[in-house]
Amino acid sequence: MKTLVLFLVLFFAFAANIHGQNRCLTEEESRRVVESIKSTRIAPENKKLRKELLKMREEHEKLNAKAAENIEKNQSLIAEAHQMGERNLLRLCRIIKENDWLTKDSLQPDGFAAFTYLITNNRSVQLQAELLPVLAEAAKKGYIGNPVLASLVDTIRIATGLPQIFGNEATIRNDVVYLYPLLNEEKVDEWRKMYDLPPLADHIRDLERRYLLPVLKMQPSAMPPNSVRKKNDKNTDTAILGITNDENEVLNIDTKLVNLNVRILTKDLKAPVGVNLSKEDFTVHEDGVEQEIVFFSTSEQAFDLVLLLDFSGSTVEKRGLIKKAAQRFVEYARPTDRIAVVIFADEIKIVSELTNDKIALAEKIKNVETDGGSPIWDSLVFAYENIIKKESAGRRSAIVFMTDGEDYSKENTFADAMETV
Repeated sequence: MKTLVLFLVLFFAFAANIHGQNRCLTEEESRRVVESIKSTRIAPENKKLRKELLKMREEHEKLNAKAAENIEKNQSLIAEAHQMGERNLLRLCRIIKENDWLTKDSLQPDGFAAFTYLITNNRSVQLQAELLPVLAEAAKKGYIGNPVLASLVDTIRIATGLPQIFGNEATIRNDVVYLYPLLNEEKVDEWRKMYDLPPLADHIRDLERRYLLPVLKMQPSAMPPNSVRKKNDKNTDTAILGITNDENEVLNIDTKLVNLNVRILTKDLKAPVGVNLSKEDFTVHEDGVEQEIVFFSTSEQAFDLVLLLDFSGSTVEKRGLIKKAAQRFVEYARPTDRIAVVIFADEIKIVSELTNDKIALAEKIKNVETDGGSPIWDSLVFAYENIIKKESAGRRSAIVFMTDGEDYSKENTFADAMETV
């Protein structure tokens, strides 16, 4: 029995030691290093550490380059590179514990560049998160750049299921660049300015130029339970960064409930009179499988609709058809619905503000003449910002995009754009 108790004591002591080895800094160690950064002392040059850091970076870069030669075949090398990144960061944490914060004076510029590279270029987000208070203080003193800190924070948040703060993180899927969800889109430019980053719109344009692909913003999804933050917690990244979010990081919940809007018309495309339908009169199928209709209601609530017409060069042979489709859409709208018309070509132009005057709308659509380029993604934002957002508060609204369909059909990217808007 004594042997068993001794074994258990040794086992838990060993487990605690392993756990401690996989930590970067405790809160107490972090506070001590932060205080060392606040002091004005200049550390002497450390040639031995500089040499070690340069070697660590070189080995990591070589392994990454080798793995990148064929990503599909080199999955084992990618895993090895991730493990090396974690080992390097753990070693860096021990160096910081033993020497406090290291600067360019002690490491020289190339050694310090290797130092920051080893912190940022790995997937050990827990270790990186434990370093955040230290890195935030280093940024205040100008030892590292604010953009470096902002990028690292966004990387950590996305990896742990939280919306990003600054909008630095994106991914490419099906020939579209998707910007990961934002914590607060209304404040993102304010926060980016605080950390020496250009406005988000400039960043998005840079992504479009770099990858020659459209950029869309993802909608927030459900966050894992362990990502919920306590109010006024001084250890949260927002508190460490000195930013406040009035929405207190609202929790978004995913749902399996899909909303379908249905309108019933007669054969001559008129609204039927005296027809009372219930959910039993409908069936909904997805991939051939019937789905349950959980909620059903009839509504006469008015709709605000923006017709977004593509008059770019690629539609020159289809413009008559686009006009007819838009006019037909106006003709069969309900009397209470308001419709606006926006066209885009070499410029984005509002042809008609929201109105229920069908005759005036049809005439304006008939007389549209323009030509030029195709700023589709800008025109979607324009229609939302200048019409829906300003004029449709409290009303149901939508943007209806009319084009020849040749340039925007791949992987339903337009539907994704509309969801984002």
